Amino acid sequence: MITTSVAARLAGNDLQQHIFASQSTVIQECNTNGETCLFDWDCCSGFCNWYNSNGAPDGHCRKGDQ
Repeated sequence: MITTSVAARLAGNDLQQHIFASQSTVIQECNTNGETCLFDWDCCSGFCNWYNSNGAPDGHCRKGDQ
């Protein structure tokens, strides 16, 4: 009897590569400064600017010191 792992049954090759990707691969998928974001973890810098200086919604990645 051939045994197959649960991960192999549930995921195709592309999803398995994402699940088992190294951190450096996943980190490359973040947004750079100026790109849109919803959460801090969406941005490579770790900072999502939710509001601009006028208090209006913004939603763009920014540098950490701004």
